Amino acid sequence: MIELTPEVSSDVVDEWTTVSPRRSPSGPPASRRRRLFRSEAEIVPRLVPPVIAAGSIACNDQPTLVVEGGVQLRPWEAGDAQVLMAAFADPEIQRWHLLRIDSLDEAEKWIADTWARWQTETVATWAIASSDRTTVLGRLSLYFHDLRNGIGEVTYWVVPEVRRGGLASRAVVAACEWALGPVGMHRIDLAHSIDNPASCRVAEKAGFQLEGIRRSALLHQNGWHDMHVHCRIQAPSRALSEPGQ
Repeated sequence: MIELTPEVSSDVVDEWTTVSPRRSPSGPPASRRRRLFRSEAEIVPRLVPPVIAAGSIACNDQPTLVVEGGVQLRPWEAGDAQVLMAAFADPEIQRWHLLRIDSLDEAEKWIADTWARWQTETVATWAIASSDRTTVLGRLSLYFHDLRNGIGEVTYWVVPEVRRGGLASRAVVAACEWALGPVGMHRIDLAHSIDNPASCRVAEKAGFQLEGIRRSALLHQNGWHDMHVHCRIQAPSRALSEPGQ
């Protein structure tokens, strides 16, 4: 299980900016206004095209992805609210994800938010479900932190009954193959507390390389945690030319 990291990286540039849902003197609520400021690239020409063109993800329906072992990644459905609330009552999920869900209303809003975030190309969130779609076994999210540079991050959890069976790593593989393949992402990160060795095993099984430790990077209930940083990078299709060639 991996903990939820901040949704917007401090080093992301030229991407969408969001603010609190407060109505401005004119126009729609700020939460509905996707773009607030013009980026540098809108004022002067960029020399490098974006890795992922804006709008190229949300123009399609969120896909259902096949996971090895008779499981699938599917979009969350309104009928999943009860099992979602039960999952977030698990102490381990609360420990690493720093969230809880106290009511069906909150669960329904959480699910509706996953649909909205697909449309804004912010996050793709799936339920890890049985092949007949009826049993929810976990959750996987792929954060589109920086589409201009093709950089994302994967987070996940699975319910206690299916832990230590390799399900999380197989789900991560399926999401990464979609992101690094048809979508065209360049790099997917996976970060977890150094006190969460289970996520190290998931990362290794899913083909992620350990890059190092990000010191004091995420605040948990018991203080700041150092984070292991893993990544998977898209296989290069061609070598970059030397300057002047």
